[in-house]
Amino acid sequence: MPASGTPPHQPDDKGYKYLFHSKRAFLEFLRAFIPRDWVHQIDEDHLYRPETTYILPDFRDKEADIVYELRRTAEDDQPEIIFYILMELQSTVDFHMPYRLLLYQVEIWRDCMKNIETKEAARKDFRLPPIVPIVLYNGKAPWTAARTFRQMLKGESLFGDELLNFRYMLIDVHRMEQQTVEELVNAIKEKGVSDMQTNIERILDEALQHKLKEGLEKGREEGKRAVARKLLLKGMDIPFIVETTELSEEEIERIKRELPKQ
Repeated sequence: MPASGTPPHQPDDKGYKYLFHSKRAFLEFLRAFIPRDWVHQIDEDHLYRPETTYILPDFRDKEADIVYELRRTAEDDQPEIIFYILMELQSTVDFHMPYRLLLYQVEIWRDCMKNIETKEAARKDFRLPPIVPIVLYNGKAPWTAARTFRQMLKGESLFGDELLNFRYMLIDVHRMEQQTVEELVNAIKEKGVSDMQTNIERILDEALQHKLKEGLEKGREEGKRAVARKLLLKGMDIPFIVETTELSEEEIERIKRELPKQ
């Protein structure tokens, strides 16, 4: 079971899940935050959502949050490669995360083995598909869970490479650089994912809330105007800016007219 106090479904999961149901948004997210060559070798046409759901009974029937199957097309002397990305969404620290990720990976491989011909699986050159585990964390407290699986094993320092091990990628929303988050938001918006507007705004607010609202907390009118200006430049709609800054719609329209022409 998850660590005490960690609910099986995090409160902000739905917004992120809805956002990442868009293959385009998911791909832009990977390109923004995963510094790996393979990220740039895939496109939307080779990104799939498996129909299978991966559920762990030991975790109160918790289902894997986001699973994508990806295909890197054959290039030069490199063969086509099928692999998976497993992403878990967390708003609290789960100290059992490496164990959970291991179980999800085993479930994905188990499903692959069930759907492959026996003769092919018995071949000497048969290989399981790689799985890239990622944790997207939007909690305010630092992420203090083990980052590798072997760190969960008692006395692991006594052993060498014979122990099972993997390391998951951690994306900590609240500790991202402001520019990085803004670039992601702009990239997704520029790609035309208009139906994701609300969720993009939510992620922006989660990641930059303490930075964009410093002026508001000080109660300065100029601080509110500065925030409104930033949000207008990001292309946010006026009702959202009214709610965020508490400025009147007329004032925001006036600020908009003062902005330099794009």
